[in-house]
Amino acid sequence: MTGPVYEDVLSEYAGLESSLADTAVLRDHLRARRLRRCLAELGPLHSVAVRLPAVEEDLAAAVELGWEAEAERLSAQVAGLRDDLAGRLALRDPRDPFDVVVFVEGDARCVALQASRYRDLAAERGWSVQDLDDRSGPVAAFAITAREGAGGPWGALKRENGQYGADGGLLGGPGDLPDGRADEVSARVTVVPEGLDVPDPPPGDLRLDLYCTRRPEQPPDVWVTHLPSGIQVRGTGTRSFEAKAAALRQIRALLAAGRQQSLAAE
Repeated sequence: MTGPVYEDVLSEYAGLESSLADTAVLRDHLRARRLRRCLAELGPLHSVAVRLPAVEEDLAAAVELGWEAEAERLSAQVAGLRDDLAGRLALRDPRDPFDVVVFVEGDARCVALQASRYRDLAAERGWSVQDLDDRSGPVAAFAITAREGAGGPWGALKRENGQYGADGGLLGGPGDLPDGRADEVSARVTVVPEGLDVPDPPPGDLRLDLYCTRRPEQPPDVWVTHLPSGIQVRGTGTRSFEAKAAALRQIRALLAAGRQQSLAAE
């Protein structure tokens, strides 16, 4: 049982190194930065995974040669390494180094309160925040990205998913509220890790709508609808193509969130 465990770690580490050697990956600076964080996060596990088979080989040789004292020492070392590897794997979330997209929906005042809280947290940790929908009101959508060498936002924010009251306190996840507390919900927060294996929607599944404003210096509103799911989002940007990219980023995140919920329910 141990072999496949450390082999999986070794394979994952080699795959990350191979990806980071790909020039196409390096041109995508957000992806490359995420992969470097994943590689750094996996480093301690990789060290144990490299050491374990080597010590197991030494143990097998000691047993074959009849070196009982050495075999006993190496056996204890192997057991310790196996326990260490199993413990680290049990606590590990491979997505912890990922950046996130955050959606906040609900009462406008509570939405503004939650959005401000995340911006303050991002400033404290040196993360950058990019508005994907800059409307003030019942909806906020923004991406939080970690700088080089910093811890991933998903590891810090994944427990933020849930429903919040008017005072900004977490009430619980969807469906977890006790009877009589549903009317206390003022905002719902959805945090989605970026980088999940979700393909881009085919162009035929998307409808793009442009709404011109009265001010000529202001770019038109860009709305993108994912037709199969009915998801509709507004993108923010100084130019139409930037706004479209922000909208597509939201759609990918929402589709990923729906996919994760479906997998959890199976």
